Amino acid sequence: STFFFILMWWAINKIVMEATGDRENLCRGSSYIRKTSLFVLVSWTLFPILWIIGPEGGNLITAEVATGGIAVIDFASKGAFSLFIFWVRLKWGGQMLRGELEEWQQADEATRIATLIKHINTGDAGFFSHLEPDQ
Repeated sequence: STFFFILMWWAINKIVMEATGDRENLCRGSSYIRKTSLFVLVSWTLFPILWIIGPEGGNLITAEVATGGIAVIDFASKGAFSLFIFWVRLKWGGQMLRGELEEWQQADEATRIATLIKHINTGDAGFFSHLEPDQ
């Protein structure tokens, strides 16, 4: 299982590197993919640590404490991950919207019409609420 755990860290590091064009990895960078990957890996690392100190491993804690620890870690990691992903979505969505609005302001009329049609077809009303009436 240690081999697969290390393999998982290696694979996720490769994903971060590929997603950022080798500008980032698990040890450096500030992208949302890196932050999300680290969050998952750190929270998943707590489970094997609990197993190592639990009754199946070093028997340093009781079965009840290990069971309670697993429940707390499971609940906390999933709840925190859900909140973290929601936060990333809001931040990333805001950045994407700012980029689209900048493109909109620099676009010619044909590009603006194509953009409007794209947002109408996808049902993205949020984009329209950020446009000025004269645009």
